Amino acid sequence: GGLGSVIGGYLAKSGVETTLIARPAHADAITRDGLRIEGVRGEHHIRDKLTAVSNPADASGEFDYLILATKAKDSETALASADALKARVRTVCSVQNTIVKEQILARWIGDPARVMGASTIEGGTLEAPGFARNHVTVPTTAYFGELDGTVSPRAQALADAFNAAGLGAKAVDCIRQVLWEK
Repeated sequence: GGLGSVIGGYLAKSGVETTLIARPAHADAITRDGLRIEGVRGEHHIRDKLTAVSNPADASGEFDYLILATKAKDSETALASADALKARVRTVCSVQNTIVKEQILARWIGDPARVMGASTIEGGTLEAPGFARNHVTVPTTAYFGELDGTVSPRAQALADAFNAAGLGAKAVDCIRQVLWEK
């Protein structure tokens, strides 16, 4: 959708190998023409480092992070369709607006240690297949942290990747507070 495309698009633009799991028409348009993002950061057309698939089983390789960006009501369906990725994902996190998302991720992945807390204020809408609008941002738009209240290397690495992509981010030792405040 929109938010996943905005985040994934900017990460790919900064050089991070990124795979988007999208609806078929959106995945086909990105594969054919690239991803266009317009909005608060200007106009961008991203082709490099970006792969789009409509079936998670078609995603190839190993993944450092799976970032869930669906609407919260679609979590269970999205994760069930991504079962083929479980063994190939090191860390899962969600940028959804709900305080139960980490519990849902832990049940899905089967290992709570592979779940990291995440929150974002970034806004994205899917305007058409292959085109997302980035309509909202703030100076620090993303937060990452361990659910045990620590800042781990993986949380810092993801914050660093977001910062390199122009998505202001912090790794924090109070991610549970951030999640409740959002």
